[in-house]
Amino acid sequence: MVKFLRNIVLEVTPEKAVELLKCNTFGRQRNINKRRLARYASEMRAGRFIAGTQIHIMQLGAEHILVNGQHTLSAIVESGISIMLTIAYSAADTMDDVARTYIHHDPTGGSRGQDDVMKALNIPTLMEMSSAQSAKMYSAVRFIKSGFSRKDVIDSKEDVFSEVMEWMLEGTAFFDATKGASATIYNAPIMAVGLVTFRYQEKLAHEFWKQVAQDDGLRKNDPRKRLHELIEECKLRPNVFLKRERAITPAYLARAAATTWSAFFSGKTLSKILVYDVDREINIKGTPFVRTELDLLSGEAA
Repeated sequence: MVKFLRNIVLEVTPEKAVELLKCNTFGRQRNINKRRLARYASEMRAGRFIAGTQIHIMQLGAEHILVNGQHTLSAIVESGISIMLTIAYSAADTMDDVARTYIHHDPTGGSRGQDDVMKALNIPTLMEMSSAQSAKMYSAVRFIKSGFSRKDVIDSKEDVFSEVMEWMLEGTAFFDATKGASATIYNAPIMAVGLVTFRYQEKLAHEFWKQVAQDDGLRKNDPRKRLHELIEECKLRPNVFLKRERAITPAYLARAAATTWSAFFSGKTLSKILVYDVDREINIKGTPFVRTELDLLSGEAA
């Protein structure tokens, strides 16, 4: 729980900024961005930095922790210019409260990006994954939440990461099955389909994705080979669909992956991947993400 204590408006001198920076002890804090620091310092020297800008210090027991303002304070030191600031003080019960408060500063995402949020919430450690794997998980789960089309997701980063944790087992299984694969297989649209298949068809999913990753002697019309080939095409020319010079959109990739999975799930061969309408709901057979037979009269699986 977080409790607001008070706001103080104070002229912060370079000496005072050094003192306040001693509170910058949040272990999951992002690193200083040198370009942002230089920009802030330049604005201060030019008299354009906005007076009253807020920084935030949280009290956790006897410790005071800076959760917003390290660039502002560092720029005051760098520029040698005193700036009038608003210092917000609040109290936290736990370090998780501190982390959640930290990530909700700059809510538009302009300053605290995905990696900053993951670090603050300690996501890689909790998921027992690398930072890179956790980032791929975030993108894939966000894509699922978007309806497999990369539409805007209005959920906060904290809400999305909470849901990412719920896909941890499926993510671990997907990474295990696809070891050694082209990095393209971890693109959000493809991995999103993979996570869903592991949740609802774990054994079959492992058989499917391991061969998609390796193509270990697959026959020509095997659906897994078709997806493997598409992934290789994307690796060579990531912005163009080779056969028809058609742009590969995230929605297309997801439905292409779903088409190959659905054919494999149904025990069918696949001479080519057909995705007629990327705006239609995705069809991933054997999972809740499946359209009715009436919707599938065209014959395309995705």
